[in-house]
Amino acid sequence: GGREARPLALKALFVAHAQDASLLDLLRQEFRVLAMLRHPRLAQVFDFGKLPADCGLEGSKGRGGYFFTRELIEGQDLLAACADAPLSTICQLALESARLLDVLHGRGMIHGDFKPANVIVDSQGEAHLIDFGLVRGEGSSLLSGTAAYLAPELIEGRQADRRADLYAFGVALYQLVVGQLPLPQADVAELLHWHLHG
Repeated sequence: GGREARPLALKALFVAHAQDASLLDLLRQEFRVLAMLRHPRLAQVFDFGKLPADCGLEGSKGRGGYFFTRELIEGQDLLAACADAPLSTICQLALESARLLDVLHGRGMIHGDFKPANVIVDSQGEAHLIDFGLVRGEGSSLLSGTAAYLAPELIEGRQADRRADLYAFGVALYQLVVGQLPLPQADVAELLHWHLHG
């Protein structure tokens, strides 16, 4: 008793997907990373558990699964927040985002999927980094992330360090300032070629 009720975000993975051990591992990893980092601009996590088949959540279709709860961060993603903003605001939000990446880098980890959609700007204008499902230790050669932001070393299967996140940050910064990606209409093959040779 005495604790003030507050809304939480719930991230769920239903059984049809949880049977894929790699997806369940990503859900567990995201929870562990956030529990370990404990930073005011990274969502605080609370509980990890199993969902019953009759949980009634949208998308469950009578299946069970797994979940974790985290602090609810409401706001706009970074691209929307910067759409009509002056350059000074864009630079400030970009700097905040880079500092949040540095929290991970200081622990020897890379985010693995940095992009404007994974930064939420709250009603006070503060940036929060989200989506830690692809976080891994530096030195990994795992190809994962979003094609528009992939560093060349990831595409080539080489070991990656924090510079892979900084490359993604650079692409995102271009997008925030110019208003579009360097290759806005490209398909995945064209994007990968551009990252390697453009």
